[in-house]
Amino acid sequence: MLYSIYFIKTPKCATETIKIHLNKYSEFTGLKINDGHYKSYFDSKYDGFDINTNHIYSNEETWKHFLENKKPGNPFIRVTSIRTPLLRLYSHYRYSNGYFLKLQRDFNDWYLEFCDKTDNQNECGWKDENLPNTTNNYISKYMNVENVGQLSEKYDFVFVSDLFDESLISFGNIIGHKFTKVGPANVFSKQTESYQFSKEVISKFNERNVLDLELFTHCYNKIKQSIY
Repeated sequence: MLYSIYFIKTPKCATETIKIHLNKYSEFTGLKINDGHYKSYFDSKYDGFDINTNHIYSNEETWKHFLENKKPGNPFIRVTSIRTPLLRLYSHYRYSNGYFLKLQRDFNDWYLEFCDKTDNQNECGWKDENLPNTTNNYISKYMNVENVGQLSEKYDFVFVSDLFDESLISFGNIIGHKFTKVGPANVFSKQTESYQFSKEVISKFNERNVLDLELFTHCYNKIKQSIY
């Protein structure tokens, strides 16, 4: 049985590595890939696709486009990914925030100044005003969920970056495919894991990211339960 895959590629959650696996699944099955990025997702050159692998918004428009294109007889699976929220933000900060890229500003100092100034993406240093505000509860905004209960309504499987190998095995079991291990993609260094967050930053982050933390805990426990 071949699965069409609607993939919401939450940034900095091992989604480039997932993309490599989905590309290999496409090669193995012959299912067509849509590698369109946001608006280009709708380009006619991708007509008849069954798997999307690039960043798109989770909304009715992208979902409808997926259903209109996938093979009628194929079952589908809705997939996304999650990561420890503070580590995800730190990684995103180093990847695309102007305060780090241009000024090499320390993350702790930046977060303490801007954690409550989230009305304007540019003011906080983020370069894309069209994305959900990147500073707090970004995961839930990108997934387009307002509570833990909506996860199962909108997604059939959630990768947990912190349990990637276990997630990949579980995902493979669902779609009946054995994935082979590949190296991580789009990774800078081990610095994300070794960075020392201040106690004040951790406290403020936890207060402002309750939903993302709840989503992460739910998904982490679900993967753990699936392998033991």
